[in-house]
Amino acid sequence: MRISIFVIASTAILLTGCKPANEAATSANATAPRSGTVELPAAAKMQKFQCGEHAVTATFHGDTDTELAFSGRTMTLPHVTSASGAKYADDRGNEFWSKGPTEATLTLAGEDPRTCTGAG
Repeated sequence: MRISIFVIASTAILLTGCKPANEAATSANATAPRSGTVELPAAAKMQKFQCGEHAVTATFHGDTDTELAFSGRTMTLPHVTSASGAKYADDRGNEFWSKGPTEATLTLAGEDPRTCTGAG
């Protein structure tokens, strides 16, 4: 008797958050992400770039900052003013300058700039 109550309770808990596949697909908020871009909540946008030997994932948080993840490292760079594109830099010499979803430049402190290409 105890085992069957446990099985019923466990099944009920697992099914609580389930939706039929067609309901999830027709949700008003369901959108198909563009190639190389993942839709994130609150105006954040993720984009993948290849910057020399580094595969970089950039998560843009509008005009506040971007978080870069590459080679087991992460760094957050604040947004700075630029004549064109979206530029993020810190006072140590790290810089990421995106000129759309397919072109960017990554400069790590003390190193030469790397040209980046994105999936678009």
